[in-house]
Amino acid sequence: MKTLMEYQQNQPWIIKENSFDNNFLSKCESVFALGNGYLGVRSAFEENYIGEKRDMFVSGTFDRFDKSEVTELPNVPDFIQMEFVINGRNLDLNLGEITQYSFSLNLKTGQLIRHFIWKFADIHLEFNFRRFVSFDDLHLLGQEVTIRNLGADTSFQLKSGIDGQLTNSGSQHFAEGTKDQEKNRILQMVSTTAQSRIDFVQSTIHDFSDRSLIDKTRIEISRRQIHKLYWFHLKSNRSIKISKLSNVYTSIDRDLNQKTVEYMISVSANVLNFDVQKGFDYLLKKSALAWEEKVWRDFPIEIKSIDFTDQLALNFARYHLHIMVPKHDGRMSIAAKGLSGEGYKGHTAWDTDIFMLPYFTMTYPEIARKLLTYRYLGLSGAHKKAALNHYQGAQYPWESAWPSNGEVAPVWGAADIVTGKPTKIWSGFIEQHISSDVAFGVKQYIDATSDLRFAKFEGYEMIFDTAKFWVSRLEYNAVKDRYEINNVVGPDEYKEHVNNNAFTNYSAAWNISTAIKVYEKIKQQDSKSFDRLNKKLGLDKTYRQWKEKLPKLYLPKANKDKILPQDDSYLSKKFWI
Repeated sequence: MKTLMEYQQNQPWIIKENSFDNNFLSKCESVFALGNGYLGVRSAFEENYIGEKRDMFVSGTFDRFDKSEVTELPNVPDFIQMEFVINGRNLDLNLGEITQYSFSLNLKTGQLIRHFIWKFADIHLEFNFRRFVSFDDLHLLGQEVTIRNLGADTSFQLKSGIDGQLTNSGSQHFAEGTKDQEKNRILQMVSTTAQSRIDFVQSTIHDFSDRSLIDKTRIEISRRQIHKLYWFHLKSNRSIKISKLSNVYTSIDRDLNQKTVEYMISVSANVLNFDVQKGFDYLLKKSALAWEEKVWRDFPIEIKSIDFTDQLALNFARYHLHIMVPKHDGRMSIAAKGLSGEGYKGHTAWDTDIFMLPYFTMTYPEIARKLLTYRYLGLSGAHKKAALNHYQGAQYPWESAWPSNGEVAPVWGAADIVTGKPTKIWSGFIEQHISSDVAFGVKQYIDATSDLRFAKFEGYEMIFDTAKFWVSRLEYNAVKDRYEINNVVGPDEYKEHVNNNAFTNYSAAWNISTAIKVYEKIKQQDSKSFDRLNKKLGLDKTYRQWKEKLPKLYLPKANKDKILPQDDSYLSKKFWI
């Protein structure tokens, strides 16, 4: 992919691929992904290729395919595919001659563009594809293709619609519902997740710049699919522009007044009818304006460097942060892979609290507040995990989905390359620094924003509850007269079942120390909040435990070579050369 990717000087907003190679399809689909925090789409091409991975996700819509599997974000029925049969041959860039190829993403506007000239047998055509996921309307996805005939008269068959036959690597999460063509050319599909029973309504409509070129049309309905077929022709040097506007609504959407399928069908169709009248260009402009007003305008970040790709990398990172964060709903959070693929099953991990949350805290605190509310709503699951492990307080799940689900990390992973047996994923059991990671994000937000309402009614409670977990987790070593944290996995996950991982011990100590300071502060300055939390959490008793155990919590120190041992066994391991 590195050899294919090119960057233009003084263009820190554009990432671009200048040649086609289907060996890199899956990588480009992720890098060029589109989204708005509600809806995320991998940037697979309109035409099909071996090795592609078509994925579309709606944040928060978790479903469990089977009791033997964990819950995951389901791969939503696909809008993107548009099958072109030209003079009896499928559009396929592996065939013929391709010139003037470019595939680019404008990070500032969220517009995806693909352009090429394709010459094969008696076909000579210029294609220009444009696509966006609206930053103005969370439910909307827009596509457009312009075709110019550079050769002799050419016939076309276009097959396009909604395809629900896609799966999560084999797991089908949707029960089939109704499929129909509503008035005004709108195709609709209704489906429901199998276990969580979330209803989806998806609609799409096609529009043509010159409908007189269309010879005939036909509706094709099959299992979990609905398509519209169009036959048209282009004379030499003639062009046609085809737009496809689509939307998706679910029964957990907070912006819907009613959650019934009938209501969603009506809303989806009515909105799409208005959208098609506005047109692709207007909707794209509105989306680009929303990007400017909600992201770039108020917090421009510029790097002075002799290498312009430094700025490009920063813009790229910010773009992806904003297409993956569900700023619309505090019941959801950022997945470890965002909304760009099936990795980690759409689950939230410590990456959000330590690496991504600080960006939002310092620039868009209203978004950070939503992410922290998600953690507050997850306290019930954290209490459940702590109790199952015979601890007190809040032990946050290593992987989280719907906040009340508790731990959703898979127990087993891929086969070991040596033994051939499934590998147990110990992180869900003993990678425990996640609890202090959550507390760190909470405290940083409070310090940066002085959001006292959040602190009083959500934040302080999370700090106290995680510190309560840690003090119950400590193990007393009578021989060394100290408290330890044994049998854990550290943040780099190099080794399992280690004792006194430095990161874990230091973060636990920070968590307890912070809880002590907050306890003493609010007891003196905010007696009303203190009394409420003391009654709820038994703070007086826990405070005495914090004060007693914290001074004896073992914190690894650097040796004479100034190396801080990662854990008790780290410096005794063999060197790998």
